[in-house]
Amino acid sequence: KNKSICFYTVSHPMYGLGGAEIQTYYYAKEFSKQGWDVTFLSVRKPKTLNQFDNTNINIVLYNNSKLFILNWLKILWLLFEINADIYYNRHHNSILGLFALKCMVSKSKFIWSTMHDEQCSVEYLNNKLLKRYSRRSWIIRILGGVKRYFEKKLYIFGGKNADHIFVQNITQKEIIKSDFNRDSIIIYNSHPLPKENKKGSKSHVIFVSTMKEFKRPSLYADIVRKLNTLKINFIVIGENFSDESKAKKLKKVYGENHINYLGKKSIDEVNSYIASSSVLVNTSDSEGFPNTFIQAWLRGIPVVSLKIDPDDIIMKNNLGFVCGDNLNIASNKIRLLTQDEDLWNEYSHRCYRYAASNFNIQHSVKRMIRIIGDSLSKNEHIT
Repeated sequence: KNKSICFYTVSHPMYGLGGAEIQTYYYAKEFSKQGWDVTFLSVRKPKTLNQFDNTNINIVLYNNSKLFILNWLKILWLLFEINADIYYNRHHNSILGLFALKCMVSKSKFIWSTMHDEQCSVEYLNNKLLKRYSRRSWIIRILGGVKRYFEKKLYIFGGKNADHIFVQNITQKEIIKSDFNRDSIIIYNSHPLPKENKKGSKSHVIFVSTMKEFKRPSLYADIVRKLNTLKINFIVIGENFSDESKAKKLKKVYGENHINYLGKKSIDEVNSYIASSSVLVNTSDSEGFPNTFIQAWLRGIPVVSLKIDPDDIIMKNNLGFVCGDNLNIASNKIRLLTQDEDLWNEYSHRCYRYAASNFNIQHSVKRMIRIIGDSLSKNEHIT
């Protein structure tokens, strides 16, 4: 009998191209290629937006209930129905506790894989729930307080009882140690290798992101404004703000700076646009490990990041530039990479070599299987 694994995210990437969802999907596909029985558990959404090859993956979807207790019971029931050897969860909420509870009862194993740095902390969840209910009626505030209590308890229970905790960088490792008194293992995000290493044609500079506050997408326009003498196209790909007024404002800012905003694209289209870029720009205030970095490097495209550099990988390995949140430095580095062909080629070759060695999905999954295999044979926590 094949070993089995169940992956859980709130949304399958066919409903939206969030980084955590895409990464989890890549793991699911690779585990199935390596002979595992794979289930992908997720919430059903109104309509699919993207096409994904789910061959050899058992998709299990459930309808979200407004009453949180019904959701918890529904998820627990499905976890027992699926009855996998391993369960993988990539979220920071009460559902961690449900996974831990199920795995303790059935003696299966539970992997918790973290996403965003600040979301790892217990305090983040607590503050998020406080904010959600603070302006509601007194009845909702009381019920929200009850939910917050159980959410926090289940989250801590899940974190303390996960068999494996996979984090994306040293910062997350420190938060997990502080909040849960647990050691963890750094496993960087990883992607399938491109079928060919298509070098960028320098036709554009690209910004790829879901438009959220911490991504600071308007700063891209501020950078572009400093490069108005460059004869190069600037493009943006990603879902706009859900808030209509913010979405209109961002579109206006991009339009005023002659930035071509393409909206949402499929993962294959995104990779194609990245491959024909000269530079990928990141303006985020905080992250875990941006998948877009890996997508760029695997295609030989250097990164200019305002602030984000997980474990100093960019600077230590010369995979682009980190600019200390300084827009002038960022614009100067973009200008340098787009004008100096020899320098760009040097960075491009280095990016591809490093990414192919360190962010190959096959290597990451084989490492995960070794860790899981040790744990299954010893029937104990591996940290």
